[in-house]
Amino acid sequence: MLINEIDHQLVGECDSEDERRALWRERSLWFKARRIWNVVQAMFKGQITARSCVRALRYPAFVVFVAMKPSRGGGLLLVCPAAADAECDSLECLS
Repeated sequence: MLINEIDHQLVGECDSEDERRALWRERSLWFKARRIWNVVQAMFKGQITARSCVRALRYPAFVVFVAMKPSRGGGLLLVCPAAADAECDSLECLS
């Protein structure tokens, strides 16, 4: 797999688990720090459970969304910076 502009690629675009792990290893330290911050911040805000936080931190190459607490409206919380950037780009196209 040829990896270009690692921080702009989505984890979900990889075909195998090995490619996802390779992509995660190649991401910049800044990207990894932003992702960890997103997960930890969501837990301290009470949006996700401690169990969801631990799972997201334990499997960073595989977790793009984290389940929100039902008391917070449920749904999924986007924690992957690349996916969030892509989502923002697609929303800008709509306006």
